[in-house]
Amino acid sequence: MVYIIKKLEGMVLTMNNFIYAFLISSIAGLSTMLGCLFIFTKVKNINKFLSISLSFSAIVMILISIFDLIPSSFFSLLLRYKILGLILSIVSFLIGVYLIKFSNKSVKVLEEKGSSLYKLGIISAIVLMLHNIPEDCSCYVSR
Repeated sequence: MVYIIKKLEGMVLTMNNFIYAFLISSIAGLSTMLGCLFIFTKVKNINKFLSISLSFSAIVMILISIFDLIPSSFFSLLLRYKILGLILSIVSFLIGVYLIKFSNKSVKVLEEKGSSLYKLGIISAIVLMLHNIPEDCSCYVSR
């Protein structure tokens, strides 16, 4: 009898995990569909819409970096390497800041040729590519 009760408890726990995972996946899919709805709308001022969209995506990426990626990597390095981890975290952060400054200066030429919105799009694409490099490396290592 005890074996059957434990088996049923395990099934309930598994079912709750399944429902939770299904709910999270559904919310992510619906959010993607919500973002696609903007394709079908007619926008009067396309430059204003693009600048708002790019600004929103940049803010989301910055907030994810500040509140999730940087603290978790900082504490992981600090626990594993102590003082060297602290130095490595600070140096890595400063390298990222200087890479963004360098990419901003290198795209100055595009601002003279075209609009500043085009420059913002190029910088956002570069920053997103640079963001994906450590994220992909961490996904590969965690496998």
